Amino acid sequence: MEIMGLRPHKSSAPKLWLQVSEIKDLLDTTDPAGINGRSALVERLTSISDKATETSARQQPAHPEEYWRHSERKKSHAREKETHARKAAVDSHAKETHAGTAGSPQSRCGVTPHVAAQSQRRGRTLLTIFAGRRHLMEPLLMLNVQRELSRGTITHAHIWDFCMKKSDSEYVQSLRSERVEVFAGAFGCSDLRRCKADCRDKTNCRPDWKVYYAHYASPANLKHGDVLIKVDDDVAYLFQLDALVTFTRLHRPWGWVYPSIVNNDIMAHWQAHDGIWNFSHRDLQVPALRFVWARRANTFSSPSQSKQGQPYTQVRFDKHGDPGAWYADANASLRSIRYFLRRPPSAFARNITHAWVHNTRVSINVVAGSGRFVRAAFSILANDSRFPLPDEPLLSYSAPEQLQACSYAVMSSVAVHLHFGPQTAAVTSSGLIARLKRLLDHHNPSTE
Repeated sequence: MEIMGLRPHKSSAPKLWLQVSEIKDLLDTTDPAGINGRSALVERLTSISDKATETSARQQPAHPEEYWRHSERKKSHAREKETHARKAAVDSHAKETHAGTAGSPQSRCGVTPHVAAQSQRRGRTLLTIFAGRRHLMEPLLMLNVQRELSRGTITHAHIWDFCMKKSDSEYVQSLRSERVEVFAGAFGCSDLRRCKADCRDKTNCRPDWKVYYAHYASPANLKHGDVLIKVDDDVAYLFQLDALVTFTRLHRPWGWVYPSIVNNDIMAHWQAHDGIWNFSHRDLQVPALRFVWARRANTFSSPSQSKQGQPYTQVRFDKHGDPGAWYADANASLRSIRYFLRRPPSAFARNITHAWVHNTRVSINVVAGSGRFVRAAFSILANDSRFPLPDEPLLSYSAPEQLQACSYAVMSSVAVHLHFGPQTAAVTSSGLIARLKRLLDHHNPSTE
């Protein structure tokens, strides 16, 4: 309805129509036949219309497109306010922080290092396992997995069957449940059932890790809001895994997120750096430990600190013939795990998170990432033509370097890695597996 030639503007109709409705009430009580009354009414109508138009212009854009953008901005501001409130609540739980200075790797990585205490779950949390050896998974890893599933730290477990023995494969297949999915791995061009552990045809007996990486590189299988954790089958103990998941989900960092891994040279560096592990005189008799201890003050900021794409501790032999590489020396594994077992697991954790642009590869025993970054990194591996795929240097160094990513170490989350290949015999015969099993039976690995 038009009144005195005044037409409500489309974009401001709700506000102006309210004003016009009020004016209609005035028309019912005013004598429009009188000249004085008509002039007064026109004056009042004009005044009210101007005020309504001015108010509408301040509150809403004039055009439909602008109105849509205005609505989107309001929604965005509401989301930002909610995020800031959530971060403030999480930060209040942090007792200790490791803040970077201007120009440091921490500030370049764009994340204020701290450990979050609780997460607002969005998307799935997938724990993926490269399987597998039953004698390691059954008494150790799967007990951790089941507990984390029951606590809601992870929502799904994906087990990839890369087993070399039929008995191990049968065990892995038996683990399938509502929230535990089992995927068939690939061995070269052969079928898993035709591959024997002692065969001489290495082409058919080497696992093709590429099928794993290609699966999660697809948006259909991994969403932006998901968190993926990759775990090896010889991970024996997980402590406060929720801290790792929370940091990854809250910050969605552009890079890999590692827990404080026991029996891992890069994480041993941070453990020594933070005073978590004070190496003894006997520890320093081990070349790899001596190498780490001498460089514990470093923060991986010097290009000359380590050869690019190579392990932090290099393969070399001292005057006694002992290997210098951590993964090649069983003593490095034995001493690190024994030190961890001397005290409660909580004594090994620190409320510190490190961020660094590293120049060396990291052993990927346990590693987490947000869906967006995982897909980008896994796509690089899925498209690599090499076989067998050198996934550790590609995943931990080459892909982050290509994607200009950072690395993070959440020191309040702890994982115990049993052994690298050359360490297996010594660790298996040491009795450490039985001691870790007793620890699992008596302690809560997620919330202690």
